[in-house]
Amino acid sequence: MKKISMIVTEEKWADIKDAMNGLYPCPMINNGTEEEPNMVRAYTEDEWVHKCFEYRIQKSVARYKEYVAKKLAKVSEDTTLINSIVEENV
Repeated sequence: MKKISMIVTEEKWADIKDAMNGLYPCPMINNGTEEEPNMVRAYTEDEWVHKCFEYRIQKSVARYKEYVAKKLAKVSEDTTLINSIVEENV
């Protein structure tokens, strides 16, 4: 298993956190009732950044696999679809 670590300054972490939380809104959960909802974040801001990283990596890998599959899928043209084309003057 591989371990991925990143080291960023507090200033840069603030920028990253702002960007991830701004671009990808955190899911909310209801800690209250249906009658009196109390919507709260499902993750802290830091936790959500980590989830965003995971999500982006998963999406990128899936997108790459789809790209490779499409390149490998060979579809031949069917040249027998039309027997002939006849031009007529109308």
